Amino acid sequence: MHSFLINVNEIPRSLNFPFKIKALGYQPDNYYNIHNMRYSTIDFGVELKGGDLSIQEMDGNCYRYKIPCTVTRIPEHDYGIATEEPWEVLFFSYSSDLAEDFIKSGIDFSQPGWEFKRSLRFEQILGQIMNLTGNLRKTGNADRLDQLAFQLICETRLSNPDTCVEESHQHQKILQIASFLQLHYPEDININTILRRYGFSRRTFYREWSKIYRTTPAQFIIDNRINNASGLLLKNNLSIGQIAGLSGFSNQIGFYRSFRKKHGMTPSQYRSQKFPKAV
Repeated sequence: MHSFLINVNEIPRSLNFPFKIKALGYQPDNYYNIHNMRYSTIDFGVELKGGDLSIQEMDGNCYRYKIPCTVTRIPEHDYGIATEEPWEVLFFSYSSDLAEDFIKSGIDFSQPGWEFKRSLRFEQILGQIMNLTGNLRKTGNADRLDQLAFQLICETRLSNPDTCVEESHQHQKILQIASFLQLHYPEDININTILRRYGFSRRTFYREWSKIYRTTPAQFIIDNRINNASGLLLKNNLSIGQIAGLSGFSNQIGFYRSFRKKHGMTPSQYRSQKFPKAV
């Protein structure tokens, strides 16, 4: 197959799938060496064939991945690549606004890539993507591509054979803590008790947490409380004080302050805007 670069961003979509591709490209014999390059988009390069190793740089650190591998690029980091032989690569570009959504989905950007094994499922998804590239403007095909590309990225992540055991263990514990916070956000949460339960020092916990989430644990709890309160404001006639209490706020002043910070209006204004009074 010949090389191609397709601007998918301009193609209308029918579905509201969050991970919409901006551009899709393919190079059967990609070959270049670059250093200290920054990107304005989120890029995934699925390196299919080539030499033995893909040598990647991120912020001055060098990483070596056996091909096949997936390499990643996000804004605000310096990247480089050095290769001795051409390689075959399929790549996807996404809006930089999706960084947190990718992180929440389990994609790890703390390193510039990961190795994977070409499973049967991988080959099936890859084949479907390639079949779509010649007819992306047909209604529904861009939507199908969005979903297939995300599935392909996830499949490479799930079939990573050599993920560092310690890093994976720390990552899983952070996700477990995040799940606990999402379930228990209305309660009076003592973070020190949680850290003892999961065997974290405060320093290690905050370092590992920041690799996955852009907000602090405290703000993560507040965001969940505000999201719950926002839903309650639209679904029933409970008073503002009752909603604040049910959402985990110990006083209305803190609730109003946090709510205004997120929505730019008071809880009463938010409710009135959604359900204006009849004149």
